[in-house]
Amino acid sequence: MAFVEKLRRILLIGTLSFAIICFAALVATILLQVVSRYIFASPPGWTEEAGRYLMIWCGLIGAAAAYADRADPVLIYLNITPGSCRGKLSAVLELAAVAALTVPLCYYSPSLLQYMMRIPSDTIGIPMGLIIAVVPLSAGLILTQSILRLLIVWYAAPRES
Repeated sequence: MAFVEKLRRILLIGTLSFAIICFAALVATILLQVVSRYIFASPPGWTEEAGRYLMIWCGLIGAAAAYADRADPVLIYLNITPGSCRGKLSAVLELAAVAALTVPLCYYSPSLLQYMMRIPSDTIGIPMGLIIAVVPLSAGLILTQSILRLLIVWYAAPRES
């Protein structure tokens, strides 16, 4: 199980790093827009659109990172002992809920992405498919983390109380 935990940790660090890069690019883009608007009175037209798209990427990748690190908001927090029957049931139910939302999203995304790759964005001109590709990507990351959580909980040795 050490391998699965290490894999989960590497995936979390990669997701967090990518979210931080997106956030840094978002801050730099918006800072450029503010400086050019109020100092030079001539902001580049692409900065607003790029900021919007970076916010989408940052938010969805950040949500996947928050889920992976258990920093996401939950309705009920259960203190579960790894390897216990209650822990296994909780992990199975969590995976079932995550799969019910993410599997259809990932299944139907390729046709939508294929269609959206033909539509350019208004100002920048990049294919809109590149913008919305973050939706199935973040769903896949969340599903993967949920599967890894299940494996860790399922195969963990029960702790003595």
